[in-house]
Amino acid sequence: MNIMPWHAELVETISDLEKRDALPHAVMLSGGEGLGVDVLAHTLARALLCESPASGYPCGQCKACHLMEAGSHNDFMSLELEEDAKQIKISQVRSLVDFVSESSMRGGHKVAVINPVEDLNIAGSNALLKTLEEPAGDTIIFLVAQRQEAVLATIRSRCQILNIQPPSHEDALSWLMQSLPAADSDVVHSCLSISNGEPVTAMRFIEQDAWGQQKTMIEGLGAAVKRKKTVSDLAESWADDYLQDRLVWLIQWIEQMIRFSSTEDESVFLNADSVAMLKYLAGKAGFSVLFELREAHLVQLRLLMGSTNPNPQLLCESLIILWQDLMRSSR
Repeated sequence: MNIMPWHAELVETISDLEKRDALPHAVMLSGGEGLGVDVLAHTLARALLCESPASGYPCGQCKACHLMEAGSHNDFMSLELEEDAKQIKISQVRSLVDFVSESSMRGGHKVAVINPVEDLNIAGSNALLKTLEEPAGDTIIFLVAQRQEAVLATIRSRCQILNIQPPSHEDALSWLMQSLPAADSDVVHSCLSISNGEPVTAMRFIEQDAWGQQKTMIEGLGAAVKRKKTVSDLAESWADDYLQDRLVWLIQWIEQMIRFSSTEDESVFLNADSVAMLKYLAGKAGFSVLFELREAHLVQLRLLMGSTNPNPQLLCESLIILWQDLMRSSR
């Protein structure tokens, strides 16, 4: 079992509510993707179905825990995106409705996890509303929300919302070093700094050499800004499985330029390889230009995370051209 220390307080909260028979039928667990909210939801589900939970965590030894491990517990259901799907489908929600209407097979709780709830399509959201309005039996539904603002207000209003907060920088570092003992400490620090303090994202960055990818990305962007690399060639190298991360990094760099323009403090630049280029561009552009650039990137990020399925190559090209335009900016 993957125990994440920053979940401990919420695990205790759910355990206490369950002991007092005060557990709501719908709990929304809200937090960034890099905080392991999906892991927390499944940990809580396992604990509620466990025959001998300890301090809110599943024992891992009982029959119920073995059934959960094998993916064959009849009183548990998980709704997630199907392969290559952009949304959780109405047919999946109908299966959940049927699951909720049935009696427990083992005489205890029935538990469902929806992950992430913001990926429900409109029809699915409406079908879920009916289930949340009229809960059946001893069913607990955990709704994982990585972007709570994207969830229908009518769904949010029918849930008890628990917000998962990032751990302190020191606690995040400690967990990462324990989880990845062979990792270089400087790389761990660097990857945590570009992950908005979210340890699970930092772990993924370490495993994927994101710091090295950032260096390559900065070099490519610098070459394109100076017209030494074509927009189409650079866009092609960005339009891969890490495109969402790349957009987040671009937004981080823009925000660092905005902070530098206010403070002239070079320490705001988290990647040493980026300092010269970002400092120069920040000096060329005014606040209004940088804020407009940030908004343009946020729009593209929302499109990428939504269901519109934008063309990755064209998306990257449009943003690279905006960076080139900074060279012609003037305060």
